[in-house]
Amino acid sequence: MAQQMLDHITISGIDELNEAFRNMPENIVNKVVRKAVKNGATVFEWSMKRHAAKSRDTGELQRSITTVVKTYSSQNVVYAAIGPAWGEQRHAHLIEFGHKKPHSEERVAAQPYARPAEDQNAQAVARLLELELLKETERELNRILKAG
Repeated sequence: MAQQMLDHITISGIDELNEAFRNMPENIVNKVVRKAVKNGATVFEWSMKRHAAKSRDTGELQRSITTVVKTYSSQNVVYAAIGPAWGEQRHAHLIEFGHKKPHSEERVAAQPYARPAEDQNAQAVARLLELELLKETERELNRILKAG
């Protein structure tokens, strides 16, 4: 009986993705997840910048919005921090939520940029993460298959 050689791997769902993750080296799983998280976070970053443009006085807030992706391999955690760089925009929360002017009872209205970005993109980003995980896992498995 002849053995058929496998030349391509296709993953079609979450169950197959979970199975692939269980059988892949941890560093490859982290690479795949990190790339998917970065791509999903970029959608939020762009949207936050677009909403921050509405409150534009100097443009500093909009320019300071960035994404940092961190990986904690020992805990199998990858996360993205998206928002203004703290050192550059220490007043970003005042723009998001509004505030009272110093030495006055007058209020400055909120000009939200983070909440609308989340509200408008959460479902799309969740779907994007799923698709990116499937695509990148498939790509890595096929790369391993060709190398091995």
